Amino acid sequence: MDFFPASLKAFACALALAAEYGARVQALHVVAPIITAAYTATDELPFGATDLTAELEMESRRLLQRLKEKAVNARVPIETEVRVGGIDGGIDDEILRAVETNVGNLVIMGTHGRRGFKRWILGSVIDQMMRRCPVPLLAICSIINDLSAPPEISRIFATTDF
Repeated sequence: MDFFPASLKAFACALALAAEYGARVQALHVVAPIITAAYTATDELPFGATDLTAELEMESRRLLQRLKEKAVNARVPIETEVRVGGIDGGIDDEILRAVETNVGNLVIMGTHGRRGFKRWILGSVIDQMMRRCPVPLLAICSIINDLSAPPEISRIFATTDF
């Protein structure tokens, strides 16, 4: 969960699927590491990296609590977790560790749908996850601004390269 529209749609989809299959949901947010290596001990930072990380963790827990309330209202069992990504490993590494630790059957993620220069500069966690995820991964796009769960699935489009 990064709390942007695509991940909120992914959460709604996860709730709908969990309700349908009697599954539980684990909502995870990974706080990106704050990089301060470019500063030397004599440079003054306008903020403390440790304080900022702690604040981001606290805000993430607050936002996850809101989502937890939605799951409880939908009668879907849920666990929430906040992790801090390491400088040596990115957000995708933390997600993979959580999948392996909790033995998830399906990962549902929102994708921002970036293309071109933005994608090259900002990268894509979901690209890394598609390459490395040990379980099926469902990518939910935020192009449509509807944050509700998808309707009943009546047709599945599958592609193949044989």
